[in-house]
Amino acid sequence: TLSTLGPTEISTYLKLPRQALTDRTVLSEKRMLDELDRATKDGYATVEEELQKGFSAVSAAITDGNGQTLATLSIGGPSNRMGRTQLRKLGTILTAEAQKIKQTAMMVAG
Repeated sequence: TLSTLGPTEISTYLKLPRQALTDRTVLSEKRMLDELDRATKDGYATVEEELQKGFSAVSAAITDGNGQTLATLSIGGPSNRMGRTQLRKLGTILTAEAQKIKQTAMMVAG
């Protein structure tokens, strides 16, 4: 996820042109930074009809020992069944599972 990138990579990303996919797509640099801060704090990122109308999702990054993203866990579905409360619950679960996978991978590699 974007929240695991360093400041230079985030700055570069924010300079790229972005296109609204729905009326809820985040285009504002300030709002994007606010969302990245929240994702960093929470350990997971959410989208609520930002990519596709009627679709919401949550994801958590699996990182290595240096904080580099190796993969992500993600769950998405119909927005009418995945409201903000459900996304937060799933985000907490995904974050815990991502940590378990990271620990297992480090033990195998180590």
